[in-house]
Amino acid sequence: MGVITLRVIGKVLSLILATAAVIGLWQVSRITVLQQQEKLLSADMLYIPDLVQDVLLGSGRLSDWFFSPSPELFTEIPFYLPFVLFWSSIQGSVFSYAASQAIYTAVLCWILLWLFVGKRAYTGVSIASVAGLATASLFVIDQAILIPFYHYATFLDGLILIVGILFVRGRYSRSSLSTLVVLTVITGGLVISSGFIFVAWFVLPLIGLLLLETLYRPREWHRLMSVCFALVAATVLGRYWWAQLEFKVDPRVMSRTSDKTLLDRLSDPLELFTQIMDYMPEFIMLQFSNPIRGTMFVIFIVGSFLVLTRQTWVQRYLGVVQEWSRLQYFSLIALVIVFSNVGLFSLHDQQPVRYMITANYLSMVYSIVLISIVFISVKAKALSFLFVSCVLITASARAGITDAVRVDYDEIKPATVDCIIDVAESHQLTRGVAQYWQARPLTLLSGKRLKVIPIHGTTLKPYFWASSRRQFSGQYDFAVVDHSVDAATSWTTKAWYLVDRSKIIRLNGQPIEIMWCDQSEILIYPTATMRVAKKMTTLPRLPIAVSSQIYWAEKDDAFTEKHSNKTIYEAELGKAGFYQVDVDVTHDISIIGGHLFRLRLDPGDRPGYVVITDLEVVLRDLQGQETVVMSAISNKELATMIKRSNDVLVAHKASHLWRVNRFDPWIEFKSIDAGQVLSGNVVSVRYHLMWREMPDTESLTLLR
Repeated sequence: MGVITLRVIGKVLSLILATAAVIGLWQVSRITVLQQQEKLLSADMLYIPDLVQDVLLGSGRLSDWFFSPSPELFTEIPFYLPFVLFWSSIQGSVFSYAASQAIYTAVLCWILLWLFVGKRAYTGVSIASVAGLATASLFVIDQAILIPFYHYATFLDGLILIVGILFVRGRYSRSSLSTLVVLTVITGGLVISSGFIFVAWFVLPLIGLLLLETLYRPREWHRLMSVCFALVAATVLGRYWWAQLEFKVDPRVMSRTSDKTLLDRLSDPLELFTQIMDYMPEFIMLQFSNPIRGTMFVIFIVGSFLVLTRQTWVQRYLGVVQEWSRLQYFSLIALVIVFSNVGLFSLHDQQPVRYMITANYLSMVYSIVLISIVFISVKAKALSFLFVSCVLITASARAGITDAVRVDYDEIKPATVDCIIDVAESHQLTRGVAQYWQARPLTLLSGKRLKVIPIHGTTLKPYFWASSRRQFSGQYDFAVVDHSVDAATSWTTKAWYLVDRSKIIRLNGQPIEIMWCDQSEILIYPTATMRVAKKMTTLPRLPIAVSSQIYWAEKDDAFTEKHSNKTIYEAELGKAGFYQVDVDVTHDISIIGGHLFRLRLDPGDRPGYVVITDLEVVLRDLQGQETVVMSAISNKELATMIKRSNDVLVAHKASHLWRVNRFDPWIEFKSIDAGQVLSGNVVSVRYHLMWREMPDTESLTLLR
């Protein structure tokens, strides 16, 4: 009877310990998240919540969205969606999801533990050990685990892939292998289409490991190559699905390390090895930046090598392990992936935290699992309970504060955002414009009572980045000018984020009222009367300019840059909201006397509406005497003189405007008989050029 009572008490204590550990992990994670709440409510962090609200919960369409290099559709949304459905506010769903990333990690650690120890993973000590170690160790690495929508979900997807590979390895059958292959191709393709970094983090190291394994395990060639094929197919499929998105940026465009630079590095193995060795000490020093982090990294290195090389000796102390081959393979996978990531990203011009998530966190996951195996393998249960209790106490101490008061998530807003929302409500404003970092928080944190679109500061063009083009209405009530950017030393920062106040006033007149929120000036106009530029942009050229260029050549010669004359005209923002040029152009050219010659006119190097009128080709002698050899007052007359053209003579409805759809359009005139042009004479080409942007509904040219 006494023995049974002790067992019951032990199970109750074990259950209490496990419950306390899980609650402690959640509380520490939530409290830590709330300490960086302003960062989690920035424009980048709110991209996925905005997309979910628009496409999944609203009437928006995916085809209207422009995507950043990592669309994050199938990496973040599956983990984030449960919190959207539970919370009524953006703040609640974002903060809860951020805190839950530690919970997701702990659950995957526990699943890995279950793969190795079977039913023993269901004990309170096992659950408490995983949760307590996660609390004590995951938060000492960096802030990646607490920052949502910033690649950490891709790391979780990688852990799921490792779990699948380990599961099949332990229970080899054709059906389980086929299931893994199909799931890897489909889900892997979705993940890769949403974040190509998954390939560098997990796919490339695993393919390399599988290929090497085929040399040492030829009998398992079929299984190994099946998984390898699945990873390759997932990569191809992911790239294909990504290509189906209409508006996006290729990740290679955003990389500071160009393809040529990378190939140059790969072509010199010695230099490549030297660069990796140069970065390795930096990585090692980073691991020992914190005592707990350093200890866990040592456990990862030493533990994985012992498991791989000292099986008999280690098994005496890890008797609870039922699937030893799985644990050994997990050790090998973890080592290969961590050091592959260190090697791969040492070639990058920068190693930011978000690129090193796998290298930093996979070693911690391995240590959590290995220590948990040790805890549940200890014969002295009291000692095991003591160890786990110490871990829990350490984890609880990490919080530093207690959660004595319930937090109202709906009330959490950055101070400036809260002030601007109050001003908008008091003045009955509904639609406005602001720089990128202010626009989305103002929209989402107002409960979408406000519709604030991001604009490029210098050009006032709607900034079509990680947003839907359906948000851009064209008529607004107010503009927010963020004067905190005034102090920026970078010209680029000012051009992008300092909204040109003078241009807004020149276009719309003086505001009816001006309000201030900290360093943000709010220019208020009558309802739906304020305008900005109409053409959307992702990478605007500065300044917005149009070139006019004339080429000349003898009858049978080619046109060359050497025989050309080019003038660049800066465009002005017109009242209609489009940038335009309206100038008289004169090009002086040199012609060899007495021969037939040809002219090619490039009347603007970018898409738009073009008008060429009052064209004259004039010969001027040394005495200044002019002879007109060709002239045309209107487009209609000019058309009769054109020999051939490239995308210029496309009529725009009944308008007199030429519609130019391409960059660098041109027209070539019929050969002109110059007569006897004496040495020193000048040929002048004169015309009036009008150029104007086309609406996005007719020509959506984003990279301008």
